[in-house]
Amino acid sequence: MEKDTKIILGVVLILLLAVVSFNFNSLTGRAVSTSRTSNLPYDATIEYVSNVPRVIGLGQTALVEVGVKNIGTYPWSSKDLIKLGSQNPQDNNIWGLNRVELDSGAVVKPGEVYTFTFLIRAPNSPGTYNFKWQMVKEFVTWFGDQTVNSQVAVSQSAPLPHQATKATSC
Repeated sequence: MEKDTKIILGVVLILLLAVVSFNFNSLTGRAVSTSRTSNLPYDATIEYVSNVPRVIGLGQTALVEVGVKNIGTYPWSSKDLIKLGSQNPQDNNIWGLNRVELDSGAVVKPGEVYTFTFLIRAPNSPGTYNFKWQMVKEFVTWFGDQTVNSQVAVSQSAPLPHQATKATSC
């Protein structure tokens, strides 16, 4: 009976650690990806999304981050027209832009993570809006995972401005 109790306690501890880890990542505002590999020339996983407000006032701005890992076989660069593009719906300008470019001169090699840091501006009409992004090789193809869809409430009564903070890696 003692051996069975130890096994059960071990399993319970592992489950508790998994729940605490999940909740910690949820509390930090970061959606963390699972690992996967690829043999495709262009492919990506979303490593994290941070600082997306849940509520924002009409026309207010927020500084957000999307961390994307290059799991393809080709490097990414701005000269190759590799960008982060808006989704849901595709190519929308809900947040004041529909593309975010890599920094000039940046090269993201396979296995590296690149953080897109960009300013979004809330629409001028109240409502609930989607915030979702995916990598794109402009004029060629969309590729890789999409970010989890976040629904952001845009309100006439402006909340305190969203304070952007640089997220630390897990």
